[in-house]
Amino acid sequence: ILLGVGNGIEPADGEVVLLNPETQELNVEYYDYETGAFQEISLWLDDYTQFENVKNLSGIAIGDTVNVEYFIEDGRNVVRRIVVEKDEGEYAPPPEDLIEPQ
Repeated sequence: ILLGVGNGIEPADGEVVLLNPETQELNVEYYDYETGAFQEISLWLDDYTQFENVKNLSGIAIGDTVNVEYFIEDGRNVVRRIVVEKDEGEYAPPPEDLIEPQ
């Protein structure tokens, strides 16, 4: 079951500033409108994380802009969905299961 925003899911939009493929962790810097300052959040990926515009964490680079939906479990911010923003002209290939054989 995929939880929706409002059911413990929190959004975060910002720039990737740290990646650790070994621990499946990334840090995102975002603007906090409540404090009026930039904040950094640590996020963890798991087997249920859904990716958009990339296949997995290896497709994400420091400096990428991401939109994340996460929830807190055992003191960790666990990502349910991560969307890597692509430039208007940049091509994002479709998922492999949607490509028809030639």
